[in-house]
Amino acid sequence: MVFVRMAIPEERTHLIEYGVVAVFIYEALNERANQCCCVGISTPLAVLLTALLGTLDECIQWLLPGRVFAVRDILSNVIAGVMAVITCVALRWARRWTSAGAPTVAERRLPQSSAASVPRPAP
Repeated sequence: MVFVRMAIPEERTHLIEYGVVAVFIYEALNERANQCCCVGISTPLAVLLTALLGTLDECIQWLLPGRVFAVRDILSNVIAGVMAVITCVALRWARRWTSAGAPTVAERRLPQSSAASVPRPAP
């Protein structure tokens, strides 16, 4: 919805560009954490690194002739990073929840005694 409401097309590219950057950073930090490297909390760190990259990008634009530094663009970058990381966290949670043996729709509708007899599909 945010994507559609943005009036300037260039502003929309910030959502796509920095959303992808945030996903890459988030997934890279999670991969490092899975390999026993001490990364810390990857969710806020991914948003912070995305915000820093967006700020650096805007500072470079300030130095270039014909380009404009805008705080609004930095905020767009941060919003894109937050939305992308929240989406990644939600998808990761949903995958874990469904793969951890969450009850199926059929099992939730059946009484407790007959739910155990419902065959579960293999993943």
